[in-house]
Amino acid sequence: AMIGLNVETMSLEQFATDVSENWMVRSLTNVITEQLQEYHLDIAKEILRTKFLIGLLEKRTESLRRIEKYFGWKLPSKVSQTCKNNMFYFEPQSKNTHDSIDKDSNEYEILVQRNQYDLELYQYAVDLFHNQQKELF
Repeated sequence: AMIGLNVETMSLEQFATDVSENWMVRSLTNVITEQLQEYHLDIAKEILRTKFLIGLLEKRTESLRRIEKYFGWKLPSKVSQTCKNNMFYFEPQSKNTHDSIDKDSNEYEILVQRNQYDLELYQYAVDLFHNQQKELF
């Protein structure tokens, strides 16, 4: 649990070791403190499959197109188009800058080990993104 932790002052290795562990699977399954099992990942996948329209930042244009189509949103005016373009394409997505992490580093290895279920869930979400194209659009 991150309550009371001052993550701003932690090193990446400290954060990876003490805080970061499969946050998305834990959030979706509401398993906050107990040890995660493979079936928790399966539950998280099923929740994504049945309850979410998947969008991917690296496929931002296609994702936004799908969201607009799914919800029947129309952006008729130049002002609304400009607002969308500014929010999704021109303004920085994160105002916090972060150094890149070396994939050969100890920190990277710790993050991978402690977030294996989240990594598998992300790959499943990417697959869902492509499957939803066939099923919904």
